Amino acid sequence: MRALVFTVINNAMKFNQLYHNTEYSEMEAVIADSCSTFIHESMGKPVFKLLPRKEIYEKVKIRVKNQVIPNATVRDDAFNVKQFDNRSLEVFTTSTNSHDGLGLYYIFPVNGYKFVYNTKVDDIVDSCKSMATILPDKETLTEVLRYSYNHDNLLNGLEYANKIKFFNIPYFYAIKSSLKYQELYKRLTYV
Repeated sequence: MRALVFTVINNAMKFNQLYHNTEYSEMEAVIADSCSTFIHESMGKPVFKLLPRKEIYEKVKIRVKNQVIPNATVRDDAFNVKQFDNRSLEVFTTSTNSHDGLGLYYIFPVNGYKFVYNTKVDDIVDSCKSMATILPDKETLTEVLRYSYNHDNLLNGLEYANKIKFFNIPYFYAIKSSLKYQELYKRLTYV
């Protein structure tokens, strides 16, 4: 119990320092500039991701995984993804806060991102695997994926989709979800 109280007091002190620390206002200015497209298109709606981080503000590099993802090239062709080392740089987020926890962050993809979502599908990778068993022809599978996923209205995806895949970005910014998003959003739009 004492550890929990100490953690709450410590976090409150950190957040109090947030408003008096120029380092954070500088970081917000960087995020407002680097992620201006997302900030504008999201219209104040956040996306979330669990991350093993401790800082309030983080710049997170997207790492290329060593595992080979089945049908990754078909997926990348369907979503018009630039490939790096034969794999796309991607981050999966959720538009709903389904976890209250210490590692939950608001995600801000940098400008130049692309996105896809499907309001009926939670896991794009599993969806591709199951479609590949039904549609073994790669061209047909590519076309089905292209028309099954939305990629033209981010706000609709934030309102109606659970998972959104952002890709074609080398990194993104993450901010602890314990900050109030609407206040943060206002600061980012007026920086």
